[in-house]
Amino acid sequence: MTTAISNLATLIRSMEPVLHAGTYAYCVVPHGSDMAGLKPVATIVESEGITVILPEEQAVEAGLAIVFRAAWITLTVHSDLQAVGLTAAFAGALG
Repeated sequence: MTTAISNLATLIRSMEPVLHAGTYAYCVVPHGSDMAGLKPVATIVESEGITVILPEEQAVEAGLAIVFRAAWITLTVHSDLQAVGLTAAFAGALG
């Protein structure tokens, strides 16, 4: 395993962004919903429901209301959990 990087300039130099194919949908389902058959890439439990992020095709097939559509980019770099600024720097570059 590599050593975690905390220096922002080194993080930016070292990252290798990977764009995943397709469009990903953010959907909110009520607590207690049957999510069998769904294969989300992420779930976030919030007070208003469970946010699921999944391929758009799955959301459409399941009849879920899509709140937001997005691309999925992975920044492949071993960042220190205490490092700050990488997401902001990347978002600024995309903007």
